[in-house]
Amino acid sequence: MIALLAAAAFAATLTPAEVLSRASAAVGSSPSGNYRIVTRYVFADGDGSSEELIAGSDYEVTYHEGPVSTAEGLLHGKTWTQNANGLVVVGDNTTASDSSDDVHSAQDSFGTPSVVQQDSTGIVLEFHSKRGLTERRYYDPVSFLLQRIDVTGSTGTQSLMFGDYRRVFGKMEPFHEEFRSFYQEDGWTSDVTSFTQPAAAPQLAIPQSRSVFDLGTRTAVDIPANFTLDRVIVRVNVAGRGLDFELDSGSSITILDADVARQLGLSTYNRRVSYDLVKVSTAQAMIGDFGIGDVHATNFVVDTVPFNELVGQQRVVGLLGADFFASSRIAIDFGKRTIEMLAPSNPLPGAGWTKLPIDVSQLVPLTDATLDGVKGSFVVDLGAFQTILFPHYVSRFKLHGDRRLRGLMSGVSGTPLKYTAYTVPRMDLGDLSYADIPVDAMDSGDPDFDFGDGLLGYNFWQNFAMLFDYADRTLYIKPEV
Repeated sequence: MIALLAAAAFAATLTPAEVLSRASAAVGSSPSGNYRIVTRYVFADGDGSSEELIAGSDYEVTYHEGPVSTAEGLLHGKTWTQNANGLVVVGDNTTASDSSDDVHSAQDSFGTPSVVQQDSTGIVLEFHSKRGLTERRYYDPVSFLLQRIDVTGSTGTQSLMFGDYRRVFGKMEPFHEEFRSFYQEDGWTSDVTSFTQPAAAPQLAIPQSRSVFDLGTRTAVDIPANFTLDRVIVRVNVAGRGLDFELDSGSSITILDADVARQLGLSTYNRRVSYDLVKVSTAQAMIGDFGIGDVHATNFVVDTVPFNELVGQQRVVGLLGADFFASSRIAIDFGKRTIEMLAPSNPLPGAGWTKLPIDVSQLVPLTDATLDGVKGSFVVDLGAFQTILFPHYVSRFKLHGDRRLRGLMSGVSGTPLKYTAYTVPRMDLGDLSYADIPVDAMDSGDPDFDFGDGLLGYNFWQNFAMLFDYADRTLYIKPEV
């Protein structure tokens, strides 16, 4: 009885805020300065490593797995990321912190916690998100150091565990971490192999973005393409084999069908499982020569996923995304049915063209438009046939249409999602205005689609000539019909 009373007294001791405060105090903080952290990773399909350089509030991290390298950082209040093909995008997130602290900031998106356990075996806080996720954090009852984080959703629970805490430069750091996913192939472990304080500040800089498809001295190159009723098909050459890819400005990556990658004998790395809605196996492969007409990319990294579509008599086995659009100015004329890659020396469009700012910080072009008086941000998405509105945007005004007219659509994940077809009386885009725009309002969210407020799709853009200028974050459009 005495032991039970003691446990009950212990459980009533601390509020959630007090637990978080003690946990923060237990971790401590490192003085502002220069640090270098090297970490080794073990994944289901191989090993990897990372090197993090910190200089005051700025940092950069480089990740390696097989021949594939990526990087990210924060410099003078600007975040940046570099993808596996050397494409760099810069943002303005001044609230970013070094990546080692990301796991300790989950309460920002999960709301106010409650205490579900507090006794001599441990302290557990529980958080709930608006998306229906539940997060539990497990703390040591004596040291108050974080031991594990469990996040549970409709698919199951994934866990991140921390151990081998060591005090380095005033801060308790977990030198060992382990991630357990819904699927065994997604798990990994990491161990810090070096945590040092260099005498000289690391020379941090935002790397120069690589032009993946290089025009060389040429000012313009024609791209072979077939304009169909609902998409643009581009002929590419991969490892000596001609393949058809869909031109997709809404894709932040270039995708190759996993079966085709195996047929070509490509080695794959970074094998993972995507589990947003259904289980989809993903990996990356490096292609020595990836050709599009007369332009080529060397050591080109693609993501391999199950992807196979039949467009007329053409078998489409991939998506051509941001790596292509960011390599130069891309001119697409639906009236003339042509695509050109243009060097910066070419004059920009003038009279008769509308100039739209685009946000490409997520490697897809996002621009503003106003539908029925409600402003939103939309992906310029040539890979989506219809113009699609997401549920959170639709909730801001009343659409008119036949609510019985329903259908199904699916993204790369292949999961069918319900939508309702409507007609929006008016859309304003830059200095252009249009009436009676057909749209599809999705009934539920999907990570394959859900970025911004919706997608302006192929059925809208097929009436234009377009010039994508990622470097200047601008899209030029001119009505062709």
